[in-house]
Amino acid sequence: MSAITPNPEYWTRVEARAKALGSDGCTAVSDRWNLQCCLLHDIMLKTHADMDGNAVTRQEADWLFWECNRQRAFLRLSWLDPRSWVRYVGVRIGAWW
Repeated sequence: MSAITPNPEYWTRVEARAKALGSDGCTAVSDRWNLQCCLLHDIMLKTHADMDGNAVTRQEADWLFWECNRQRAFLRLSWLDPRSWVRYVGVRIGAWW
């Protein structure tokens, strides 16, 4: 599993690839918070790979989605950020549909 990088060029690539794949952004929730995390998650789900071409399972994609959101959390103890966990639980539940 690859790490999420803060490199601006990386996120430009994510946005371009997501657009090419027809990503809808953050499905069923607001795109106003961490849209790039949603785009990256959509890419991994549609291609079964990360941006470097490494194979990614659904569970790994969901965990990287949590990690992306956690890195952008407002709380100093970002691993406790409730929004990151709520979104993670949402994508895990979504895996059953």
